[in-house]
Amino acid sequence: MSFLKEYFFSDKKRIFDLLYSFVLIPLLVVIVMFIANSWLIDSNLKILSVRSIFFSFFIVLLLNLLLLIFTKKTWISTLIVVIIIYLLIMINNIKIKYMNEALYISDFNFLQNYSNIATFTGTGLLKVIFNLFVQSIPILLSFFVLVFISWKFNINFARRKSFFISLSSILLLFCLLFPFSFSKKIYFKYVYTDINRDSLEEYISYPNLYEYYGIVGGMHYQYLNSMINYDEPVNYDRSKLQELEDKSMKADKSIGTPNIIVILSESFFDIKKIEDDISFDKDVTKNYIQFKNTGNLINLITPSFGSMTSNVSYELLTGGNMTYYHLGYIPFLELYKDNRKRNSLVKELKNNGYTTSIMLGEDSYNSENIMKNIGFTNFSIVDDKKHIKGFYVSDDYVGDLIIKDLEKNRSKNFIMVETMEAHLRYTKNKFDKYDINVSKSTLSEDYQDIVLSYAQGIYDADKMLKKVYDYINSIDEETIILFFGDHLPSLQDDGFNDVYDNLKYFNTNDNLVNTYRKYNTEALVLSNYNLDIDFPEYLGYDLLLTYLVNHLDIDLSSYYRWLYSTRDVLPAYNRYVSVNSNGKISYTNKLLGKEKKMFELRNKMIYKEFVEKH
Repeated sequence: MSFLKEYFFSDKKRIFDLLYSFVLIPLLVVIVMFIANSWLIDSNLKILSVRSIFFSFFIVLLLNLLLLIFTKKTWISTLIVVIIIYLLIMINNIKIKYMNEALYISDFNFLQNYSNIATFTGTGLLKVIFNLFVQSIPILLSFFVLVFISWKFNINFARRKSFFISLSSILLLFCLLFPFSFSKKIYFKYVYTDINRDSLEEYISYPNLYEYYGIVGGMHYQYLNSMINYDEPVNYDRSKLQELEDKSMKADKSIGTPNIIVILSESFFDIKKIEDDISFDKDVTKNYIQFKNTGNLINLITPSFGSMTSNVSYELLTGGNMTYYHLGYIPFLELYKDNRKRNSLVKELKNNGYTTSIMLGEDSYNSENIMKNIGFTNFSIVDDKKHIKGFYVSDDYVGDLIIKDLEKNRSKNFIMVETMEAHLRYTKNKFDKYDINVSKSTLSEDYQDIVLSYAQGIYDADKMLKKVYDYINSIDEETIILFFGDHLPSLQDDGFNDVYDNLKYFNTNDNLVNTYRKYNTEALVLSNYNLDIDFPEYLGYDLLLTYLVNHLDIDLSSYYRWLYSTRDVLPAYNRYVSVNSNGKISYTNKLLGKEKKMFELRNKMIYKEFVEKH
């Protein structure tokens, strides 16, 4: 106590400087942070939450105190905090405008493959940074003034005293970043009380939520929300769920044990759906449309829009559904980071004698161990620099690799590829040469160039599909191709203006239809022999491969037999929209009757199979 009295309350000037350094300056930093974040994303936010400001102030203060152990000067600590907050605001701004999602703590997983960032933003990176810098000059000036004031009222701390102060902040920051169950409940009850966590709006307005709680408070809320919920669902009874699984039967029709080729075609979408606003001098998806008549077409609901292919792959390969998890949670990174006994359809195939292989066009998560824990025996990254088209390896080359892999071992192969040629960004200079041209359009020239760049990638994906299909028709081994896009593309210019706002197909008078179309993709099932089974009109990614595997002549675990049985009640859903077996679209949070019961049952099964600690 003598230390506190001597050091903090020895004279009035000391008290005055302390108030400036640890109350006024952090408070003003937080207020500028709130205003800056809302201004940069053109927000209409007019009311600042006192509770939000206070909580963000508390976090900024703790961070400031923590830095004292290294800086021993309050103005340097303030400078570092300001730089961190400014960078978070800018990165959050970029992500919201490119991907319509706020910055998540889990996004920093991408830093282990930082070279993707330049590719992600394409050749417009410097222009984007420059435009944001110019726009943020008033913010920088405001932060500079606050750092200058902090310098004028600087307090120097001796090493021992700075260590004492920083140690206290470390303990409190630990409670914030590594909360216990009871402390999470406290945060949700007393800090984030304005959020209806069961509402549709919670799921689709993280950018707005970050405005209300600030970039610091918003990221903390998302971080808490992204933690997997280990609490048992209401009325959870493991034994009854196991009984349901054990009673389930496989499909009664078998299609044998064919090779299965899964082609996850980056952002593939039937571009003819927007031909009211733009069309081309060639049929971009000529082969795809032709194959619709010879194969089986399935309407899908994807969990993602514009990004997060890994979550689509999670649903496809495991039968889990992203609706159970909160935004920002990446099941592959968390659930399959070690070799625990968690289900996957890849393991099912591997246990039945299939050779399982996956080829990724890019690896943002250093995922070789993850994929092997899912059940893949062979793992490879397609990174041959000699076959780049645009920013990534060409789809044509990936098609050659599929054929080459089949030639090695022509029976009982499960081969999955994730292509990248059609990945964003979409700019006119992405490709040196174009095979297609815009023939008619209601869009501006800039928007036409964006869509043209995307369409070229789809055009090449369509040709690759034909190449692989022609090959399997030349061999005797029974083979199936499962071709689909993971999500719709993110189509924005360098000013972050969204092309979708100008496309009639996505702007009807029915918001439910608009939301559905934003998350609707298609899967095409092709084969070189007769598949005597009827495919549903609608499926989710969690049921797409599950449906096919249930028709194979293999032994299958009870969970996947049960999951197959759910197709007649709730065949497709994500956290926003659902489609029942009759094709009726609903908001997922407004499901009723048997669909709602099935949704709740699915969540219990996901908890049982993937989350529950045994």
